[in-house]
Amino acid sequence: PFRGYLGRPLLNEFVNGAQPIDARFFEDQDGSGYLYYGGWGHCNATRVNKAMTGFDPLRDGGLFRDITPPGDTEAPCRVLRGGIYHFMGSSGNWANSTYQVSASESSSPLGLFDAGHPILCSQPGVIEGPGHHSCLRRGEGEWLIAYHRRVRRNPDPGARELCLDRLEFRGDQILPVVPTS
Repeated sequence: PFRGYLGRPLLNEFVNGAQPIDARFFEDQDGSGYLYYGGWGHCNATRVNKAMTGFDPLRDGGLFRDITPPGDTEAPCRVLRGGIYHFMGSSGNWANSTYQVSASESSSPLGLFDAGHPILCSQPGVIEGPGHHSCLRRGEGEWLIAYHRRVRRNPDPGARELCLDRLEFRGDQILPVVPTS
């Protein structure tokens, strides 16, 4: 059976207005570990200590940095490719067709990140309300995006299905995802 590593939550309070949900761990090239999390329109980043029992101060001395791109709602995800940090987050309302994934780029794991550009959004008759995603790298050059979307023709906003599609790049930007059925 699984047991909690610490016997308590690593993070269980709002900091900078960020709801302590949707946490994603990211290990940078230098071995530093970062935790990105947030909901309710706020996203924080923090450095996780080597023992993964707490947080190390950031360069400015603080423990948490608000890195919320404009319009971000929840579910941060970070990808490092070719020296560029890609921040992806869900925006809009998860219960309708405004829910989508946007991406922005930076040369630092802590941003600054702009409003970004939509990479996965509703397409009438094909896909509705895609979001809350994660990314996987297969081998050297292939990237995939796992996400959920609303089940077509089902009025229940909680009726969602899991999807897996290719994540493509052009230069330093993530291209819009072509959803499959």
